[in-house]
Amino acid sequence: MIDYGSVVYGSARPSYLKRLDYVHHQALRLSLGAFRTSPIPSLYAEAFEPSLSSRRDKLSFSYYFRILSNDKHPLRGTLLNGNNNRLFNARPSCIPHFGLRMRNILPDTFHGVKVHTTDFCGHPPWMENSISYINPFGNFTKSDSINSVLISLFNQHRQFYQSYQPVFTDGSKSLNHVGCAFFTNGHIISYKLHSFTSVFSSEITAVYFALKYIDEHEIRKSILYTDSMSLLESLRSSSTRNPLIKEVRLL
Repeated sequence: MIDYGSVVYGSARPSYLKRLDYVHHQALRLSLGAFRTSPIPSLYAEAFEPSLSSRRDKLSFSYYFRILSNDKHPLRGTLLNGNNNRLFNARPSCIPHFGLRMRNILPDTFHGVKVHTTDFCGHPPWMENSISYINPFGNFTKSDSINSVLISLFNQHRQFYQSYQPVFTDGSKSLNHVGCAFFTNGHIISYKLHSFTSVFSSEITAVYFALKYIDEHEIRKSILYTDSMSLLESLRSSSTRNPLIKEVRLL
């Protein structure tokens, strides 16, 4: 309940917001049966709960990037307009608007990030392509199967679809690097992604670029391979809200 409307009231003075912290800490003490003298950081650790300020920042970031990802959102132009920044910076007593507050607390690595935009209302669900996939290993588990058996199954599968040009996709993430690539017709096409990109996003990005490649080169018969089962299930699901999934369905 305290989170409701936090995107709006998060611009209040810190002295006012601290009153909510008192309510939050009391609720944590009651839930944990902690003493009144228990340190607040220990309450957060025991309850696995972030502070209210962290929760407000998280919800505000989510709303901020949701606005930037929608070209037709009425607030998008206001968030991107930096003409008032100098005015608010010169008058610290004035409460900055939502866009400036978000830019001030964003890490430096995020300032150069290009937000993917999509038209949420431009494609009705009935215009999206239905997705199905073939899983020749559906009846086998990797831990209980011999590699030679799996290789034999894949060779049989390729024999059946030998007239289709194979396109292999993959995405990977290390400590500081994220990338995706696809391989087809003896060529490897790779892309470097932002370090905050998730493994799932790198997988779907690889599929997206592979499908764009197939379309641009007018490959009539092709078959695309991925090792991400969660990606395949998301493509088949009709309830996903991931904009990249929607883009792939429209290709």
